[in-house]
Amino acid sequence: MPSGEKTIMKKYVLGAQRILSAAPDNFAAELQQTTVICGQLSGNLKRLQKDNKRFITVLGYSKQAADSLTDLNGKLTSASTALQVVSIIPEVRTAATQLKRSIDSLNSTVKSAKNTAVAIEKRVKPIRDALVNIDKGLAAAIKAVDDLGAYASQFLAVFNKIRKCIDSLPDGAPKQYGQQFIVEFSMAYTPEVSEMNKALSSVNDTISAFYNALNQLAGKLNFLKPLIDGVETILKSLNPILGPLQKVVDALLNIKITIPPVPIPYIPKMTVSLYDILDKFNEFADMAMKILQPLLDLIPTFKIPLPPIPGISDLINFNLNIIPDLPDFTDIFAHIEMWLPKITVDFKRFTLECPPKTGKISFLPKLRSDLADVHQHVHDGGYFAIKASNGKFLTVRGDTVTAQAGKIGDDSKFLVRTTVDKKISLMTKDGKFVRVMKDGSLGLVPSLPNRSCFMKIVPNDVKSFSLQGPGNKYIGAAPVLKGGYKSNVKACQFKAVPAP
Repeated sequence: MPSGEKTIMKKYVLGAQRILSAAPDNFAAELQQTTVICGQLSGNLKRLQKDNKRFITVLGYSKQAADSLTDLNGKLTSASTALQVVSIIPEVRTAATQLKRSIDSLNSTVKSAKNTAVAIEKRVKPIRDALVNIDKGLAAAIKAVDDLGAYASQFLAVFNKIRKCIDSLPDGAPKQYGQQFIVEFSMAYTPEVSEMNKALSSVNDTISAFYNALNQLAGKLNFLKPLIDGVETILKSLNPILGPLQKVVDALLNIKITIPPVPIPYIPKMTVSLYDILDKFNEFADMAMKILQPLLDLIPTFKIPLPPIPGISDLINFNLNIIPDLPDFTDIFAHIEMWLPKITVDFKRFTLECPPKTGKISFLPKLRSDLADVHQHVHDGGYFAIKASNGKFLTVRGDTVTAQAGKIGDDSKFLVRTTVDKKISLMTKDGKFVRVMKDGSLGLVPSLPNRSCFMKIVPNDVKSFSLQGPGNKYIGAAPVLKGGYKSNVKACQFKAVPAP
């Protein structure tokens, strides 16, 4: 071998050795990170649990504010309308007009505040409802995270202890076996621990961001409590006059009398309302007032206090954008609770003792046998695709699940499958091909002609495959070529075409 090629080969060998030797350190570092992430996530979940009742209480202010302001807006509107009618009575005209002016001024602000409060409540209600029902899920998630962190810490201690013991053994077959076991185990499960850490970190970031936003929102909504109290104060002053005021209005509009009370030559008798008498026939006002005065006496006062409502301008100018989006807690809790059972099963494969018992090391067959719901797979030079009963496909290389292609259809939708150029291809009943790339992504291979005639796929080599039709006729197909196939097939009459 020329010296240049030897140098290149040596670099590759040294690079491979560095990767292998670093595998246990990488695994230990990832598992150590698991304990850190679990501690952070547990802390964030616990502070959400601790402050949950406070958040529910404060977020309830938006509903109270919306309800009380809606009530006040309606009653102020009714009072204004009634006062407009009652102001026809000369004895109370000035007082009624002044009160109406004050009410209208207040009601304009109340209406704007009510609209904002209703908008806040619309956004806050789903969050409040979720928090009301979150306690049980939070408790389970906290336990799952704490148990996961404890298990990761305990397993890491055992892993490091065994590794240190193996490294201290004298050179020989037991030490070589133990070190190889540790390396292969580390390479097999570092990706899984890394994936778990990424998932838990994402959950932790979500919980932390939600808590911080919720805490900020609670601080911003605290002003609603004195606002609600201020609204209630006005309602207590307003409520006593509304009933009596409405009785006067009803009398003015609905009670009718005949005028003139005695015949007057050339003046016909008319039946008119009390309101019309005071508005158009003032000479008969005394008749109307005899009826109205007892009702007016029931109105306690036309001078009711209408103090400023504290915080109402803050409510009108409230920034709705500070209200956070509601996380999917069902999904979050499921992602938290799934990992401990998973790694507990996987880490049971760490059966190494010190000094070790030598034997064959292979995690791949064990991995396959442990996937109880797997019922089909195809294999291609170190790569194989596992099809689970739920219709999901996993692309697996060696010992490690490297990607999940996702749910791409029911089992019944796929007729045939093969591997081409280290990619899994699946043919559906409608003849479309779905290619599962080795990195887990999906790609559609163009539909082939007369697809209902294909019976099965036969691999030719790593770059092509053939489709077998009736009469054992074949068509060669190569997804790497433009169009996805080569053929001169008509209908279901297949002609054998050599694979490209």
